[in-house]
Amino acid sequence: MRLWTLRLLSEGERTGYDIMRELGVRVGWRPSPGSVYPLLQLLTDSGLIQGRREGDRTLWSLTPAGQDALAESTAHWDGWVKRLGEAERLVWTAIEKDWPWGTMPRLASLLLRAFQTGKEDEALRILGETFTRLERLVEGNKNEECN
Repeated sequence: MRLWTLRLLSEGERTGYDIMRELGVRVGWRPSPGSVYPLLQLLTDSGLIQGRREGDRTLWSLTPAGQDALAESTAHWDGWVKRLGEAERLVWTAIEKDWPWGTMPRLASLLLRAFQTGKEDEALRILGETFTRLERLVEGNKNEECN
C-alpha cells in the first residue's frame, strides 16, 4: 500500500479519504482508515510526504525524498517484473498504461504472491495459457478454439 500511496500522491495532493477512495477504484479494494492514516503518519515521520491543513482537511503531498523513494521502489518493481519474463512484462506495461487499473494491479499482486509462496511455475503456466487464449480471441484465429 506504501507504493500505491506514493504513486497516487505523485499525481498531486490528496486527502486520506481521497487515497482510500482512489485505491478502491484503481486497485479494487478500499483500505480502512485504520490502515491509511497510520501509513500516512509513518510516511510523514519518514520524511516522504507532508501534510498541509486546509480547513478541517489535511492535504498530503510528496516531498523530494518521497519522489526519490517512489522512483527507487518503481525501479525495484520494474527489475522484479523484468526477471519474470515476457508475459509479466506485458502485465507491467498494462499497469503503467493504467489499463485497466482495476484488474492489472490485482493480477500483479497475485503473481507476486505466487512467487513468494513457491507457486511461480503454476502461476506462469496459467498466465501463459490466458495470454495465448486472449491472443487468439483478439486476433480472431479461427483455426483454434478459444474455450
